[in-house]
Formats: sequence, structure tokens, C-alpha cells
Amino acid sequence: MTSRCARSRLSASPRATSNLSARSRAGDEAEHAMPRSRRLWVAFAVMGLLNGAVPYSLIFWSEQYISSGLASLLQATMPLFTVLMGHFLMRDERLTAGRVAGVVLGFVGVGLLMLPDLRQGAHANLLGQLAMVASSVSYAGAALFARSRLRGQPALVSTTGQLTMGAVWIVPLSLLVGGLQLKGLPSLPALASWLGLTILGTVIAYVMDGRYQEKPFRSFMVAVGRKPPRRICMMPGLTREMMERLVNIDFHGLDRFTGKVIAALDGADDVSVENAAGTRIAFSVKGRKWHNSNGDISRPGSHGNLPAGECYTAPVEETFTGRLVIGLIDDKLGRGVMDFRRGRLVKWNGAGVDAIVKSIGSDPTGRMIGEFGVGTNPGAKVCANMLEAEKAFGTVHFAIGDSYGVGRNKSRFHFDALVEKVTIKAKGKTIARNGKFLI
Repeated sequence: MTSRCARSRLSASPRATSNLSARSRAGDEAEHAMPRSRRLWVAFAVMGLLNGAVPYSLIFWSEQYISSGLASLLQATMPLFTVLMGHFLMRDERLTAGRVAGVVLGFVGVGLLMLPDLRQGAHANLLGQLAMVASSVSYAGAALFARSRLRGQPALVSTTGQLTMGAVWIVPLSLLVGGLQLKGLPSLPALASWLGLTILGTVIAYVMDGRYQEKPFRSFMVAVGRKPPRRICMMPGLTREMMERLVNIDFHGLDRFTGKVIAALDGADDVSVENAAGTRIAFSVKGRKWHNSNGDISRPGSHGNLPAGECYTAPVEETFTGRLVIGLIDDKLGRGVMDFRRGRLVKWNGAGVDAIVKSIGSDPTGRMIGEFGVGTNPGAKVCANMLEAEKAFGTVHFAIGDSYGVGRNKSRFHFDALVEKVTIKAKGKTIARNGKFLI
């Protein structure tokens, strides 16, 4: 978010907002158009086979011989195969001692489930169980394939492509095995079961699984939480250890210190953030409202998260130009570089940033600056959980995407990026130097 300090102090105009909304709608339409790329349709064909035709056929055949309860337990082996296959197929999914122990315990459990039929020589039951386990292997392969070949594709597009190609595989297979049978119609209970499996168990599940990175639900919750008498507290990824270390604190002291940081930055049109890694960013926050995330959500219409300990606002979009060198974006550790011009992300590198930009796709609102925050919780540390990392002393975070009503940008995306050991200047004064506050 920096490189230059030149800023234009342009006020928000209805026309600018209208143009941004129009670009967002155009981006939505382009994003949800079905691709023409041969490479993508080959990927959809592989997914239709591994995530549709093969496991569906195995499951339906298997449940002729085993109960639904046993089928569900055997289907739960899918994560075990994902861990094992991921070790050999993905660079960042290496086996650890804990994972090995979990996999071994999981397979021991599967062996115990199959043991009675092995002893009794129940051939059909045993084959049914093996078929169900094979379906889990297929699902695991599909999950890894999708991660490497379909990352960043819109969920509705991926879902449509997978299900379409799944039908291409399975319809000829059904006709080959069962022939064309036109004797009567299925019963109403059978049709209801078919619709339930299709809509609830497949289509909705695929869409929900594919859209988790877009965080639309978080934006919805914040919008709902602002309407009195509702209140909302968000704690994604909060653990007991984090509760004991970061929630059992002096909230009055946290509130006072965060208030001092806000006072030092409020109304400034000359905020600059730098660090030794190469961050150089300058922008204005003049006219923008600051929020003190001090853990107090007692007032109707308030919202926040735990652990608390930050203050945040949205930079004036047109003034935001420069470079950020980050150590974490969303939950992805690793160095990244983000260059901004007039509030828009225009250039980037780093595996984490690249993955986020791919998930945003062509939506222009996802690449606009949406937030500037300063961490004020002395117990927080930098880790792969952004919920904690963004609260750490000596850090600031910038988000691309939705500004949660503080700025002008509205988006279904919101991704935080962390900058460490910062020097912050505003109103001609140094607020923090190399990660240490001076106020």
C-alpha cells in the first residue's frame, strides 16, 4: 500500500459510488459466467468423476449390504485418506507426529468396525464396507485435486461444472448397467428422497463448501448486529488457551490505551506507516470514524470480537497509495508484497496474497482498501490466527474488501493483511517506532 506519498484529497461522490457499484455488478456477472477454458472443463470432468460418478456409484451399491449408520462411520475416513495423500501430493501438507497418530487411530477404528464380518466371512457385507471406504478415497482425491486446480474459481461456477460433468459420466453408465426402464414412475417417497439428496446433500453442500473463503456471512452478521437491539460478538478460531491468555485481562486499561491511540490518529490527513521490511504507505483518515474494539458489546447495536484489543477505521480511499510488506494475510503465514494506487490493489506477490486474489476473482470491490487497524492487546502474538495476530502490539493491519460501513467500499470479501514492527506517524508526531508505542 505505499511507494509514493502523493495523495489527492478527493471527497466521496455519489457518482464514484455509483460507478463502483456498477463495476461490482459487472464483475458479478462476469464472475458467474461459465468458463470456456478447455483446461477448466477438463478439471470439471475429473471432479465430476472423483467427486460424483465414482463415489456415488460405490455408495449406492454399498448400501445394499450395510446399514446407513455404518456407512456414515466409514465415510468419515475421508480426512484420513486426505492427510495421507496430501503428504505425497501437496508440498504444504506434510505428515507430523500428531497427524500420524490420528491416522493410525482412525484406521484402527475402521478395522474394529470390519472385524466382525472378517471373522464371520460375511463376503457381501465386507465388500460393501470396502466399497464405502473406496468412495472416501475418491472424495479425498477430489478434495486435493480441487485445491490445486480449481482454487479461486467462483463456487457456483465450480458446482455447476462438477455436477454437469458428473452427469456426463454417470448417465451413460446407468444406461449401460440398468438399461432404459420406463415401467411406471418412482413413488413419491422415492422422489422426495432423491430431491433431498440432490438439493441438500449435494448442491447446497457444494456451494457452501466453495464459498467459505468469501466471508459473506461475516459481512451479513456485522450488518445485522448494527441494528438495535441486536448485538453480536464474533470469535472465529478462538481456543481455550487464547481465552485464558487474551480474554482474562484488564479491559479498563486496554480501553484507556486504545483510546489514546485513537486520539493520536483521529482526523489525521498525514498518516504514514513504515517498517524495515519495506513497507511505505501514506494516507488520510480525515472524516472517518474510529472504532475502539475493547470487548464491550453491552450497548444495543454494537458488535465486536474476542480477543479484543484494536482500533480501526477505513482510510480515505483515493489517498491510499504505496506498498505493504506483510507477514500474514487471512490465515496464510509468509512474506507478501501488496502495491496500492489510489486505494486499489494493483500489484502483488507472495503465495498467500496470490491465493487471496484468486479467491476474489474479477470482483473489483475485493481489491479496494477497506480497513486500517492498530493492535493494542499486549498479550497477543503474531500467529496464523488473524483473530489474535491483528491485536498484537507493534502491528497494524490493512484489509481489502468490505469496509463494514466505515468507508465507502462494499464487498462480500474482507481479507486482513498484517504488517509487523511498524513505525506510525500522524499529525507531525511519531506514535510508534519499530513496533514500540511512544504514547
